Amino acid sequence: MQRINSEELGFLDEITARFPGHSFTGQSVERDGEYTQFQTFVRGYAIGPSFLADQKGKLLEYSNCVGNIPIGPYFFWSKNGSIAEERVDDFSDGSVRLIRKWDEQGRLTHEDKNPPRKPIVDISSGEAKFRSWQYVPPHPDAPGSKGHVQAVRLSDLDFGGQVTLEDFPYTGEAILLKASGATQLQTFVEGSEDGPFLIWAPSGKLILQGLRQSPHGPVGPWHEWDEEGRLLRETIYDALGNRIIARELDEHCNIVKQEKFAPTRLLTNPETGGEHPAPWL
Repeated sequence: MQRINSEELGFLDEITARFPGHSFTGQSVERDGEYTQFQTFVRGYAIGPSFLADQKGKLLEYSNCVGNIPIGPYFFWSKNGSIAEERVDDFSDGSVRLIRKWDEQGRLTHEDKNPPRKPIVDISSGEAKFRSWQYVPPHPDAPGSKGHVQAVRLSDLDFGGQVTLEDFPYTGEAILLKASGATQLQTFVEGSEDGPFLIWAPSGKLILQGLRQSPHGPVGPWHEWDEEGRLLRETIYDALGNRIIARELDEHCNIVKQEKFAPTRLLTNPETGGEHPAPWL
């Protein structure tokens, strides 16, 4: 996905961007001193990864956004790369469902869980129903109300030099309903896999969030939860797909194991020929 300095883009408002002559698909880059903010736009609209990085490319914040609103898990890291905070925003009603904070040693120092502001009620029983942290898109074989289908089947796409749908490079999400009953979502932009990768358990609870970018596969931060919402592990990949950090948490959400790995693939400076580690994203 292309990256363009935000000063070269035309903004109708803070969530709508145009490149001269057409709507913008890519990431706007806005530098402010030692930090850089990245925001993803697809066909002119702010949607997808939004993140803040330091001068070395280490992330300080990451979330997926719709417009200027975070959706689902939102993570923060310290300047040393340690996980500092996990926050879950419920896009459907604006409530903050979860906040966790850690110290530099990986000890959980704060946890606050909240129910949805507007609970869903089961019509037959009158009881409140569970609502996922993040909406599970209806599968094409079981469309939502009024036949709404948000994403195509993964099997409807053709995977060749480009990912296409009916012979056109595909932009959008695709759904795979796994044999276990879990729902998997992958994101494609202009014929390449590029964006959030999510898995929901059969219960509708989010159990994995990450990113994939062709041709590197997993990139950036990946997180896994159990069905009670407990964070199980954090894995950080760099922009070339190298796994560089792996963290595991215990039943109290304290980090009990951490490993760091030297990257096996490096970026090459086109001017000097020198090699250096890639940024997280």
